[in-house]
Amino acid sequence: MGVDGPSPVHLSSPLDTWHTPLISTADRSPQYHYLPSHLPPRSPQHHYLCLTTLSPLNARPPLRPHHSHHQEAETRRESHTTTLLRHPTRRLRGKVAAAAAAAAMSLSSPKQPETPVSVSKSSAQHDATPSPSSLTPLAAQTTPGDKVSTIKQGTTRDETKATDGGREEGDTSQSQEQPCDLILECVADMDACFKAFDKDEDGFLNQSEFSALCRALFRNERGKPYPVETSMLNTIFAIFDTNKDHVIDKEEFRYCWQKWIKQVVRPVTALVIVDVQNDFISGSLALYNCPAGHHGEEVESFSSEGSTKTVNNSQVIPPINRMLDENRFDVVVYSLDWHPDNHVSFIDNVHMRPLHSSCKLTSEETQVYDTVIFDVNNDGTPMEQKLWPRHCVQNTWGAELHEDLKVAEDAILVYKGTDPDTDSYSVFWDNNKKFHTTLNEELQKRGVTDVFVCGVAYDVCVAATTKHAIEEGYRTILIDDGCRGVSEEDIMITREHITANQGLVVHSSQVKNLATGRDRPPVLAYKLALELSKKTKKK
Repeated sequence: MGVDGPSPVHLSSPLDTWHTPLISTADRSPQYHYLPSHLPPRSPQHHYLCLTTLSPLNARPPLRPHHSHHQEAETRRESHTTTLLRHPTRRLRGKVAAAAAAAAMSLSSPKQPETPVSVSKSSAQHDATPSPSSLTPLAAQTTPGDKVSTIKQGTTRDETKATDGGREEGDTSQSQEQPCDLILECVADMDACFKAFDKDEDGFLNQSEFSALCRALFRNERGKPYPVETSMLNTIFAIFDTNKDHVIDKEEFRYCWQKWIKQVVRPVTALVIVDVQNDFISGSLALYNCPAGHHGEEVESFSSEGSTKTVNNSQVIPPINRMLDENRFDVVVYSLDWHPDNHVSFIDNVHMRPLHSSCKLTSEETQVYDTVIFDVNNDGTPMEQKLWPRHCVQNTWGAELHEDLKVAEDAILVYKGTDPDTDSYSVFWDNNKKFHTTLNEELQKRGVTDVFVCGVAYDVCVAATTKHAIEEGYRTILIDDGCRGVSEEDIMITREHITANQGLVVHSSQVKNLATGRDRPPVLAYKLALELSKKTKKK
């Protein structure tokens, strides 16, 4: 890292670089490493997004050796395909079955590396972003013996069990009751899928046949179908019946297959970890001082026998670390509040800007958590702002990511709240929606379909990020036990808003099956269909 800001990294390919084991010269074994202090972006007055090489802080005990991402992916495909085809409860008939099986087995071939990615500007506020020519590979910035403060995502090959619906490969209990996943049996062959549900063999899918396909598609990780409302099925059918002739022909099904079914079965995932910084965990704006009384880290207690780390339900960091250990997300994003010293949200700065005539409080009357109305530009335009204690000031300990938080290799870092006159809760936009970060561009570049969100504060920055993720068209999943907040009432409002807008609120234990497409809730598929409909209408 240079003194002016984080040194960006050019990814030769997310598939090639994210999961290459980092070998220490001391014991030649992969290591866990933790994040040090973050240096400021080159232009603090703007949002700044970059792919960053991180410096070492504390090495943790070595992990068992990791296989490469390609080996992991190939093994997972082989195991997934084999277990799906192992249970003959329901089989496709004749040539359809043969085509489906042959196509499904073709999934065992390794996925080809993606096009190299580099960070580019998407708006005027990113004029400080280094040019692609200055980007260098992570490996080129380390020398033998160096330790890199990143970890690898997901479980190792030894820890990965070949499972079917959550059962171990050797477990034959209830195998006869395990329903066959008809969609996954023919996932690689569009024609096989069409024929499997074209019961009357007329070359079209009518409403009843398409509904049967949807019910086969909407299943949980154990293969049990989800209940689906008829109105939802009718809406989805109408979206893909583009010529409105009350049947879906082969051409319409091709679009449905490419843009909808394949995305539902094989989602591309991003984990967005919001603002897990020292000031929110144990600093000036620590969650345990807020009305909800949440804790973000392990609580250390003392007794005659010494100090111990107490596990309680209000921690936020352990669930996030477990998700990084147990899952392989296609993209991992960390956001940081990165405020200048004169930021508009600090209560001790309230006297620095004129209040709007409609504001009922004077500067002297304001208290922490009050909402005031500023006239920032002296032009009569009102701007609401909640007042917070001074927090996450650039280049301070409070702005650093917490030392216990694990950081994935080549993660994307988003610095927000850098404009002195505008607050920015969301990782996508500032509060006034004047400027956006390049996060949406980076996710689209990687073909992300599903955004998993966690972090702090549940009812503030996490809430704003999930709201904007839904608005941007992503299938959005909030990880409930991976978030902590300020107010229980506002946390409940956040949950209700997400579920009312085709989002999900889940426990971290559900993430793996959702991210791998084994658990396919109707609401997420419905959300994707609605977004496809919007895009079609725009054309």
